Amino acid sequence: MILSIKCSIVFPKLRRQQSKSTLYRICNLKILIEDFNTMGKNKKVSLEIIKKVFREFINGKDLNAVAKEYNFQKTTFYTWRAKYQDLYNEIKNEDLEELEKKHIEAIYNSIPKRFKDIRETIGLTQFEMAKALNSSQKAISFIELGKNQIQVSMFLKLYKIYGVNPNYILLGEGHKFFGNKPFSN
Repeated sequence: MILSIKCSIVFPKLRRQQSKSTLYRICNLKILIEDFNTMGKNKKVSLEIIKKVFREFINGKDLNAVAKEYNFQKTTFYTWRAKYQDLYNEIKNEDLEELEKKHIEAIYNSIPKRFKDIRETIGLTQFEMAKALNSSQKAISFIELGKNQIQVSMFLKLYKIYGVNPNYILLGEGHKFFGNKPFSN
């Protein structure tokens, strides 16, 4: 009914001359043309879509590609960024926090590898290392596999006996050994 009223307003002469089915086809075509002409202009975009656009742009996707994908003009992006500056900064900070978290996980996950590297550099077997650290071979094996964490007492003994730099094992920073010990780099 609404379509019929709209079509009769848009095409008053056609309503009298054409059949209703032809009128509806023409009217639908007119509506499609109007929708096509207003594409990307003055349309309401949800905040979720704006968040997706911001996130993709921050993650390094080209603005032209994002604009084409979501059907908006580049100038619209800059308008959104000015209007929703707090949202843009929040998304940017979330991504930085996520990268920092991944970096910390990578450092933490490589501790067993550095522990094994120290043991092999010194030239000890797991059993000999366990004996020096007052531990069991199983505990050393579990540390090297990442199933157990290194105890603080082990760090102290590694430092006192072999001159191992705890920062190297924990963070991967600095030399493996301190210079005044026989196993220096």
